[in-house]
Amino acid sequence: MSKLIKSLHTCLKTTIAVFNDKQKLINHYQYDNSNTIVYQYLRMLEELDEVDRHFCFLQGQFEEMFLLYKDKKSKLTLIIGPWRTNPINVDNLNNLTSSYKHQLIEFLEKLPIFFLNDIEELLTLVHFCFSKEESNLLEFPLQHYVQSLLDNECYQVSSYLLEENYATYDYIYQQENTVLQCVRSGDTEQLLHLKSDLSNFLSVPQTGNSLRSEKNFSIILCEKLSSVSIEVGMNFAKAYHIRNMFVKKIEKSQTLPQVAKNRAAAFVYFTHEIGKLNSKTSLFQSPFINAVIHYLYNNLHQKLSTKEVASHFNISESKLRKDFKAVTKVTVKDYFFNLKIKKAMEMLKSGVKVEDTALALGFKNVSHFSRVFKSTTKLSPKQFQIQS
Repeated sequence: MSKLIKSLHTCLKTTIAVFNDKQKLINHYQYDNSNTIVYQYLRMLEELDEVDRHFCFLQGQFEEMFLLYKDKKSKLTLIIGPWRTNPINVDNLNNLTSSYKHQLIEFLEKLPIFFLNDIEELLTLVHFCFSKEESNLLEFPLQHYVQSLLDNECYQVSSYLLEENYATYDYIYQQENTVLQCVRSGDTEQLLHLKSDLSNFLSVPQTGNSLRSEKNFSIILCEKLSSVSIEVGMNFAKAYHIRNMFVKKIEKSQTLPQVAKNRAAAFVYFTHEIGKLNSKTSLFQSPFINAVIHYLYNNLHQKLSTKEVASHFNISESKLRKDFKAVTKVTVKDYFFNLKIKKAMEMLKSGVKVEDTALALGFKNVSHFSRVFKSTTKLSPKQFQIQS
């Protein structure tokens, strides 16, 4: 058994403390020998005893995580951790002395990272090592929790309540659609004009704490803005980065005016970025075709097939071919190729080497790039660069 636990320790790269049924520490496989944080293991074991199952997850003071697992057969209890689920939140450490803060950050940076969505797999792995059962231990607790919500009258929405609030929620829904449609257009001036026309720009019904309600609503809108941006062709990494930036600003807001300011700024910022996207590509009347073109533009570094593009937009390849050619008068493949050649010309004009241009635009090799470039421009890449 000790060999198995040591193997887990080595593979997971995290500390594992092992206790017997008398809650006596019998093995301690440490991943980091520093004493930056001294954890109260016995207190953790008490928390495990309070739950009605043989495992639980605990969170430490600095958002580090632990898995407590009790093996019924050997009667051993493992405390696995700490590990992190996300980047270090330095704001949580502001009240510490500078020397200890530095030590703590150094300690936390060394911890392994298991994302929150992965802890189910971590539990499944540990459970299989001891029981040889491949089962999802979180499934039943989740079903039980959902059932408790379904049984709780507080979570049931009566038809009377729906009728009473229908007009309010319908107004919010119409507001959202109007503003998000404006965001899709990339027209910042139109958005600002629309904002001035709406007396309660995307207002939210207040429930409980007003500041918290406004923050929650604003964060939901940031998620919708990022989704809209990706739909119209924005690089998803950029969309998520902007979303996270504004979510952080909204969370840090201390007053309602600050929340409103950051919420409005998010709308303007996303609209501005979409407007920049629109200016880079030829726009057609069809929003869908524009989204396809933006997607092609953002993936010039790849070797995209029409089938892959269709799959990205959840549409059949034949329908994409038909709709795209009906609007643009060329095939998806030819349009993508022309975008690459146009981008290659820009790069060569700016002094980028021929081989670097070929690599950046996803061509097989330099000779292939030179051949297709010359077939289009009647000049080799080098000749084009010299003449530019």
